[in-house]
Amino acid sequence: MRVLIVGTGVRREFGLRSLRDAGHVVGIVDLLHRIPVEWCDRYSAANPRDTLEVVKAIETMDIPWDAVLCWEDSALDSAHAAAGRLGLPRPLMDSVCFRDKAAMHRRLRAASVPSAQLGDASDLAECVRLVRAAGFPAVVKPADGSGSSGVQIVREPGEVAAAFRAAAPRGHSGRVVVDRYLDGPEFSVESVSWGAGEHEIVGITEKTCTSPPYCVELAHYFPAEVPDDLAARIGQVVTDALTALGMRAGVSHAEVRVVDGTPYVIEVAGRPAGDFIPKLVRLATGRDLHLLELAAVTGTRAPEGEPSCQAAAVAFFQGEPDAVIARPDVHAVLADPVLGGAAIELAYWWRDGARAPMVRSSGDRLGHCVLAGRAEQVRQALSLVGRLEPVGA
Repeated sequence: MRVLIVGTGVRREFGLRSLRDAGHVVGIVDLLHRIPVEWCDRYSAANPRDTLEVVKAIETMDIPWDAVLCWEDSALDSAHAAAGRLGLPRPLMDSVCFRDKAAMHRRLRAASVPSAQLGDASDLAECVRLVRAAGFPAVVKPADGSGSSGVQIVREPGEVAAAFRAAAPRGHSGRVVVDRYLDGPEFSVESVSWGAGEHEIVGITEKTCTSPPYCVELAHYFPAEVPDDLAARIGQVVTDALTALGMRAGVSHAEVRVVDGTPYVIEVAGRPAGDFIPKLVRLATGRDLHLLELAAVTGTRAPEGEPSCQAAAVAFFQGEPDAVIARPDVHAVLADPVLGGAAIELAYWWRDGARAPMVRSSGDRLGHCVLAGRAEQVRQALSLVGRLEPVGA
């Protein structure tokens, strides 16, 4: 098939490679500096958030695309609208509910799906009112941002103004949303929707984050080791959410926090997960979320592979703020039989000699390591992966 991605997001090489390895022709429409030209067959530079620009870019490519996909939250509306104008198959969902967290949670509350959010605010006064209603601690974040950017936990009244000023510019509308702070384990849920109300849970991932106030993802472990009854409750709240949000064809990535045995929906993305989670899923199950998305959109079947390991994980590196980044002796560290036996991919994103930033969003992390193997082995390797951090001095 000929598959066009409008808005790729960041570090999506695995998804592009999956599609090409399956024999599909892959095109990209995005801002020029964000297009990984080595991983696509055709591309056209355009603002993926501008429907008219996207339509023009697609038309000038002069290829009869079989499907249009979008892997960037902020481009969902424009990508789907452009595909609709051109009569091209695309994921079917109420895209505004997946792009705008305020619209999302209004829909969830109306459907009685457990939700942490209280509402949205376009000014500080309304933000303060919502935080008071939530009680402390509370979470303030952009209404339409992504990648943990601008998300902060506020623990006292004096922190609200700074949190609002940090969150509002990180979205596209300038609004923020306020959530009750839920203290409990956090999971992500990967799903594929084959039709209205027909949602399949592909798997549940454990998540580890930095300490408040920013709570940036530092590790993912798949599949999550949770009791069957809790897994069933998590799956049910996610499928209820997807139905409420109008997801009818495509894949989704939901974030859920469990408090006293009750799963609460934090947010849902109408696209494949980022942070290398699709790679973890394929390693441990043989199923490819990118191929499942294409199958759901085009009404075809996705090839089923065999798992290559029992469990998989990804860990992200951070450094002390303002420390000089210096990579460790990788070969010496990987000589450890547990860590070296599980590590299958390692990358550093920042150059040696640079100053490590404070980790306020996913873009501040310094690199990653993917682990795969037996569940016990991967757990042990995760406890050792800090040895690979470019901690500097």
